[in-house]
Amino acid sequence: MQIYEYILFIITFLTIIVFITIRFYYSFWSHQPVYHTYDFIRGWTLPANGTVLEHAPQKRKFCDFFHVKTRKYWEITDSEKREIVLFLQANYISSERVIHMISADALDHKMAGFKVSPTVSIHFDYDYSRDTDTTPNDSTGVDVGSAPDKETNPYTQVIQELQRIRKTPSIRGLMLTTRIYLYDDSTVPPTLPTTIYYWDYICMKRFSDETRVQPLIQTNDYNNRLLDNRGALFKKEVILCQGIVPLIQYQSYSYIIAPRFQLRPLPIFLTVQQIRSKDIRIVYQCMKTSGKKYILSEINNLISLMDHNELFVFSLKYRNEIYGIYFVKNTNMHYDGIEGGDVGSVGNTIQLVASVKQVYSDELFILGWEHVLHALLKIRNTYRVLLIDEISDNHVILSSLNRRLAFQSNVAAYYLYNYGIYGMPFDAKDWAVIV
Repeated sequence: MQIYEYILFIITFLTIIVFITIRFYYSFWSHQPVYHTYDFIRGWTLPANGTVLEHAPQKRKFCDFFHVKTRKYWEITDSEKREIVLFLQANYISSERVIHMISADALDHKMAGFKVSPTVSIHFDYDYSRDTDTTPNDSTGVDVGSAPDKETNPYTQVIQELQRIRKTPSIRGLMLTTRIYLYDDSTVPPTLPTTIYYWDYICMKRFSDETRVQPLIQTNDYNNRLLDNRGALFKKEVILCQGIVPLIQYQSYSYIIAPRFQLRPLPIFLTVQQIRSKDIRIVYQCMKTSGKKYILSEINNLISLMDHNELFVFSLKYRNEIYGIYFVKNTNMHYDGIEGGDVGSVGNTIQLVASVKQVYSDELFILGWEHVLHALLKIRNTYRVLLIDEISDNHVILSSLNRRLAFQSNVAAYYLYNYGIYGMPFDAKDWAVIV
């Protein structure tokens, strides 16, 4: 053999080894339409519209239509909703220190205002037991609850025994899917917003095997894209997805809020005001002039969140000019052991998810945030924990805080599924995500 043949053989052999290794370590994500870390050419081969797979979804080996059922959220009953809420309260947050306080009303507010109903995919496990009810329930009049007669036809006995088996479903995992919009006004000319899905509340029963969530994700994607083939966005914290390029990656910091702090006065003509739903156009105007890329829920959903204090939006204004805007979410979380934070009904934790600075002075922007925090404590004086995501212009606010004083810090990332943008991952400072 010539030397170039040896070289070709070695390259081919190594390629096969790498391929097998990837398939072994990333057995789930390597089969998914995502931007893989090892896929060096996909960045140049992405379709113009960003959709990885434009054809209808295919049934893959991870689809599980027996255990996973997808339904429209607006069609579930109140009793089913209560079961979902109880499951989220017990399993969405794995930490023993944090209590998830989501209620049925809060969940309704989060799922309201959409043009198309959000969906909920539930992973059921089934318990099989013998029904001891002696009530006849067979159309032939045979008492299927009593012991089978020895003289009865064996085939009939088998049917009677099968009819006694009761299948009881129990929730093992769930996830919710809503529609959101990705805006990128940095292009010339500006493009229309891209409609994608958002996967929210992805969780399995505590202490479940990590692989149990894979059929839930795969089946949910199939059921949703079967009717509307779009990409999706999802968030992962602490333990990030392996083998996937994120849209953005950032740090999240947790601070204890002092019940009282020295509030510096604002300069004359500078005010901080809470933006109400009737003035939501201010949000869109500010975001379009910020030069950032941003992801927002539907406008009527944002209105629902603002009206029910699930989302707080404040503006820093000089006369009628917007100098800054701040987005704060009620997390429905309660940190146990934080002094002064009553359990209440909505938790003691808020989260600064995004902010946009449109003033030259960092100091004024930080001062505006201090007045926003003061206003939030007036709305609910039991807020004791503040989460700050280092995304958009939140880094300016974090620069005024000592990151070492945060009692908790973790890494987080947003990922795109069946959708990609050339240049990922992006700097989190250039993005604002309010979903």
